[in-house]
Amino acid sequence: MSNQSLMTGAHAFFNCSPDVKLFDVRAAVPTDEALETASVFLSSARSLAYLVASECDDDKAFALAHLIEMAKGIVDASILGLPNAGGAA
Repeated sequence: MSNQSLMTGAHAFFNCSPDVKLFDVRAAVPTDEALETASVFLSSARSLAYLVASECDDDKAFALAHLIEMAKGIVDASILGLPNAGGAA
């Protein structure tokens, strides 16, 4: 099985009202590309969370940064586990 045969499914998210989702992931995006993009987003979120945590010395902000880092680790490991994986971002 090649990475090209693994594709995303459509998924709407981010409620802007109880019945309306504002954003969505499109179907048929290669999964490895979607995961690489998610890894980049998580890397940026991690950096921002650590910056905020260090500026305000807030345990909750550090906890958030650690949760983001763990999610990024899962995404990166998933990328590495794909057939013919080229490596994590």
